Amino acid sequence: MTVPPRPPSIAPPPSALSTFDAAGAAVVAYLDSILPATAWAVSRVVDDKQIFLRTNTNGLGIDTGLVVGWNESLCHSMTEGEVPSVVEDLDDAGIPRIGVPGHDPVRSYIGVPIRRADGSLFGTMCGFGSRPISGPLPAGMTALLDLLSGLLTTVFETDHARAVAERSAELARREAETDPLTGLFNRRGWNRVLEPEDARWTRFADPGAVVVVDLDGMKQVNDRHGHAAGDRVIRRAAELLRAWAHESDVVARLGGDEFGVLVFDRDATDVDGMLTALESSAHAADVPMSVGWSTVTEAGSITASWSLADENMYVSKRRSPSRSGIDIHPTPGRHQGGHVARR
Repeated sequence: MTVPPRPPSIAPPPSALSTFDAAGAAVVAYLDSILPATAWAVSRVVDDKQIFLRTNTNGLGIDTGLVVGWNESLCHSMTEGEVPSVVEDLDDAGIPRIGVPGHDPVRSYIGVPIRRADGSLFGTMCGFGSRPISGPLPAGMTALLDLLSGLLTTVFETDHARAVAERSAELARREAETDPLTGLFNRRGWNRVLEPEDARWTRFADPGAVVVVDLDGMKQVNDRHGHAAGDRVIRRAAELLRAWAHESDVVARLGGDEFGVLVFDRDATDVDGMLTALESSAHAADVPMSVGWSTVTEAGSITASWSLADENMYVSKRRSPSRSGIDIHPTPGRHQGGHVARR
């Protein structure tokens, strides 16, 4: 990519910085205008994945929504100090070329980390070129990149706090959308929660998961002891799930003896630990259940995560009734399920 001798005196208008998504788009457009790279991007890191939240139109296949492995990425090497923030030519630096299959390889790189207010890594602001950088960067360009990174952090923290407040307000408004037997959200309430959360995930790519639970042996309970006994089991399961989930999570009775849990701000490792605790609680409460789950990062949206978790629950359901414990498959989000049975 060719570097102009000095950047023009332009900046994103303040109105473009009202939301993180808009700010990311403005920063990408601004960098593209003052320092043409083939691809400019704002990305986030979740569950060892790098998610490209906003990119310019480019020929490298680095598009908005692209998810790649974080540990193998140039941005990861940059944040770890293994490669500099500016690599004029990957070949000259002895760095293996990278790229999206079917597109030209990357030859040059510019990147800075984006860190949250507490210092933790949020993601990166990065540029990729299909050709080496010719000439030094304009004076003050590195400082400008650091400044834009800090501004993105400020906008994210403000916008994210507003989104959390909106979520709380929405949940309060939907208290009426509850299941009378359990006091949980009913299917209608669950559906109405999912729509805005899908939109928020598109904006922020926060880690999270959907867990689907189906009680085992309910037909036998109803046939042998009556529907009142079955209702007691359902209420016991609801109390167990409510106590197990975190306060900010959404727990719903989706119908019959099936429940859904939308888990916020937890990565795959956290959810795995939560499921181990669920296994213990289910055994202690004598509530056998089949469980399926999927991370939102892996599925690509909350709606898709729910669908995959439901499929995984049925995979779990078909397992031998004698199987106990929650069986977690190695790849997060891929057929994650388990069967909790009476010991």
